[in-house]
Amino acid sequence: MSRGRWALIALLAVGVGLFFGLGLHRRLALSELHLQQAALSDWVAARPVAASLGFLAACVAMAAFSLPGTLVLPLLGGAIFGPPWAVLLAALGLSAGAVLSFLSARYLLRGVLLRFWGHRLARIDHGLAREGAFLYLLSLRLVPVLPFFVVNLLLGLTGVRTRVFYLTTLIGMLPAMVVLAGVGDRLTQFESVQDALSPQALLGLCALALLVVAARRAWPRLARALRARARSGGA
Repeated sequence: MSRGRWALIALLAVGVGLFFGLGLHRRLALSELHLQQAALSDWVAARPVAASLGFLAACVAMAAFSLPGTLVLPLLGGAIFGPPWAVLLAALGLSAGAVLSFLSARYLLRGVLLRFWGHRLARIDHGLAREGAFLYLLSLRLVPVLPFFVVNLLLGLTGVRTRVFYLTTLIGMLPAMVVLAGVGDRLTQFESVQDALSPQALLGLCALALLVVAARRAWPRLARALRARARSGGA
């Protein structure tokens, strides 16, 4: 392995180590976010461009380094930016970070990942061959049978084009971003973690769960219809 690859792997390791070593993972707890929400909102009001770029960079880094707490970011964004801007920033940032994770799996971590996850590739290759790259990747985002970071890394081991991966990630995560940012917009009303379990707060999360269930049930039928239409159009 070249020195450049070793340097990038070391950078990844340092980034993950700093995240946990500095206790940043604890900052993503709901109680911490509630305490910091007022200060963050003041910062956004005073420096909207810097705040937006900082949030975007945080989304990219969290997804690129496969760090836990990725889904907390749209919640935080909804609380400090409001849902529309939070959805846009979170979707763009997390998609870009996912691409970096995807490329690191393809060019840097391929040997290590194949050793541990190589047995999973047959199922993914079968899905790609059966449904086509775009439809299959979109289904993985809309119906999350695997964690977000696992999908990013596994697909980097396939022959999927980077552009297709990016577009399906961006489109597929939008429904979840809308729901989570909407819940985050109500974060200021939570006085404690227990308040997050109120019916009003859980309504958005229930909507997200129903979306996943509905997508899981409807997707096979929709995929068959799209494949049939593609075949008839090509005939």
